[in-house]
Amino acid sequence: MTVLVTGAGGLVGAGLSALDGVHGLPRTALDICDADAVARALDAHAPHTIINAAAFANVDGCERDPARAWRINAGAVDLLAGAARARGIRLLHLSTDYVLGGAGPRLSVDASPRPLGVYARSKRGGEQAAHAHGATVVRVQWVYRLAGSGFVGRALQQMALGQSVPLVVDQVGCPTPVG
Repeated sequence: MTVLVTGAGGLVGAGLSALDGVHGLPRTALDICDADAVARALDAHAPHTIINAAAFANVDGCERDPARAWRINAGAVDLLAGAARARGIRLLHLSTDYVLGGAGPRLSVDASPRPLGVYARSKRGGEQAAHAHGATVVRVQWVYRLAGSGFVGRALQQMALGQSVPLVVDQVGCPTPVG
């Protein structure tokens, strides 16, 4: 196996784990907040590359439980990135455009981070931790798949039931298909 995906139970992690040559570990198989579990998983699977898709991505949940947000979105990234670096494993850490926050265009490549809220600040902390260990950070936004969880799947279900679908009207984004 060459690629290990953390957070394989989530939308992005599940999509990545379906690819050939990729082995996914959901939270039930690997708690990235547990240093011993991370070490055991990296030693057992000996990947060439890790894609960290694990996150506490519930924006409202992060506001309600900031300690959990920081533990998962920043502290665990530091732990995982350090363990990967110590073993010579390349780490690709997935982050979010939310770290750009504030008013104005959020899609500019050279936009300075201005994270607003606990979710965005904790994800920015994860980016900084990843960079400190030489990892690569990729920011994604509005990830969707047509069926199942996620905004598009829920919107299609609501429309099929004749229900209204509330939409964001004050953001510009680039929806990213999970595939």
